[in-house]
Amino acid sequence: MSTQSTHHSEEKLSVVQVADEIGCHPNTVWNQIRAGQLKAVRFGPRVVRVKRSDLESFLSSYHAAEHSTWLTVKDGLVGR
Repeated sequence: MSTQSTHHSEEKLSVVQVADEIGCHPNTVWNQIRAGQLKAVRFGPRVVRVKRSDLESFLSSYHAAEHSTWLTVKDGLVGR
């Protein structure tokens, strides 16, 4: 693994950055953290960060699943 790849995977993102990146509300990210689905690290009483590698693992688990638990919007209809 190159130094640049290692550095990139160790990048730490805020909850808001994660939400912006995956296109959801920060509360959704918090819910996934609380449910134990997304790993996060607390750096004090108000600072929580998600390692990029943990976010990628979290997302790959949904891409690999045959039936995603995320809601999708297609042609104006919401479905699973």
